[in-house]
Amino acid sequence: MPPASHGPSPSELASELATIDPALRERLARSGLNPSRLIELARTLVASPGESPEARRDRRNRLTEDVRPPARDELLEVPQRGSPDAARLGALGNEALQRGELAFAVLAGGMATRMGGVVKALVDVFPGQTFLDLRLAENRAASDRAGRAIPLWLMTSTPPRGRSSKRSARARRRPTCGRSPRTSGSV
Repeated sequence: MPPASHGPSPSELASELATIDPALRERLARSGLNPSRLIELARTLVASPGESPEARRDRRNRLTEDVRPPARDELLEVPQRGSPDAARLGALGNEALQRGELAFAVLAGGMATRMGGVVKALVDVFPGQTFLDLRLAENRAASDRAGRAIPLWLMTSTPPRGRSSKRSARARRRPTCGRSPRTSGSV
């Protein structure tokens, strides 16, 4: 498969989706995965012939249809904290973490122009603790509860990647359940 920065072709993605175990494919469909929509979105990741990266980004980030609030049937009610439903869902989530089916994703992209162009992930939330430090601590705590290292995916933009990646590299050296959480760069 080509690097994530170039994206798979629609036919490659369709082929990959076709190899998914049928039981998992059914589970994903029940959760709302629409393979046709995923392929449509993947097409936006690949530049057209002769298209600059800036033009592709502009084309990809502009809405061409009306924006509307979600319909009532698209929203799920969150169970009350402490309710049997909340306990049941919490147990399902913990079991999925223990089986290695879930990961943390930190979306640290963007240029933070409204914040003066700083790297948002490295802004102090509390004295000496950045947004990224808090997410890494959250990952360590969840990994300890699950009894296994939970993967941590760090999505960054091109300019902030250097400083955020250095910070996450330092965090990888911190033990979590005897192992370090896995992190990656941009997706």
